Amino acid sequence: MATEESEDQNLRQFRGFTGQYIDNSLLSQTNLSWEDTFKLVADHKPEKKKIIVIDEFQYLGKVNKAFPPVLQRIWDNTLQDKNVMVILCGSLINMMVSQTLSHGFPLYGRRTGQIKMQ
Repeated sequence: MATEESEDQNLRQFRGFTGQYIDNSLLSQTNLSWEDTFKLVADHKPEKKKIIVIDEFQYLGKVNKAFPPVLQRIWDNTLQDKNVMVILCGSLINMMVSQTLSHGFPLYGRRTGQIKMQ
């Protein structure tokens, strides 16, 4: 779950969860980038389907406006052809739309589904 804390703090938390998933407790103590961390997930047991869920995604775009383009690059260069599904969730609908669904924004055209929950 993303927070309004710094991008560094969000990345540290993500590396911590990733380290638990791939059974590498030292991962949370490294300085790997978002791209390198996502690659570790994608390459871990490549025959198995991985689902990465980022809740409150809009906060990552709020603390770093460049994060949606970073995620676009990660998807296009690392995850697209892997056995990985990425689910982005958020409670601030206007921000989610502008960061993920609006034409002309980095993640536009990459979704395979959308669910609006009450």
